Amino acid sequence: RLRPLTEHLPKALLPYMDIPALQEVLNRIHAWAKPHVVHISCEASKLPIFRGYIPNLDGGDYETGRFWRIYPVDSDINNFGFAKQIAQYLGENFLLHYCDEFTPVDFGKLLNAHMASGALATLAVSRDLPVDYGIVEVKDGHVLAFKEKVSVDAANWLGVGIFSSRVFAHGNSGDDFARDVIPRLLRSGALGLVQFLDSRV
Repeated sequence: RLRPLTEHLPKALLPYMDIPALQEVLNRIHAWAKPHVVHISCEASKLPIFRGYIPNLDGGDYETGRFWRIYPVDSDINNFGFAKQIAQYLGENFLLHYCDEFTPVDFGKLLNAHMASGALATLAVSRDLPVDYGIVEVKDGHVLAFKEKVSVDAANWLGVGIFSSRVFAHGNSGDDFARDVIPRLLRSGALGLVQFLDSRV
């Protein structure tokens, strides 16, 4: 979606306010929780690029209790499979954050909502986000109507959520949280999904 920028640089490393996008996500997590451990996955072939852009990706700060580690994964292992591989380090509940999302979600409130619900997953959502493109109504090759950046009255997932470790019983290594696991949970009705609507977004 960001080609040609991403042909040579992973989306997580594209600049955001003069720093890599991943660094901005790390900064937000660091500002919220301490101590904490952040586990980052990337394709094995791109690991040297990540280490070149983000210093000390395999390290931490013992004074603040902030630690992070990057894991190279095979191309056939998706984000759910990666999380499942390191499940023993994630605890009873864990934060999932896509690295290209910059919405100001209140992680503390999201966690509280998740703990209160007892659900398998709690998703941060927002409403009335504008579509990035103009919407065109076409009939028989003729344009009948055009609307620029229409707001859609629907709950939009912000790419951030809190998941219970019980979720690992509902997928395999090739699965993606958004594409596979969440729809599967909805179809099966497994323990339910809860939305957390952040008013700041």
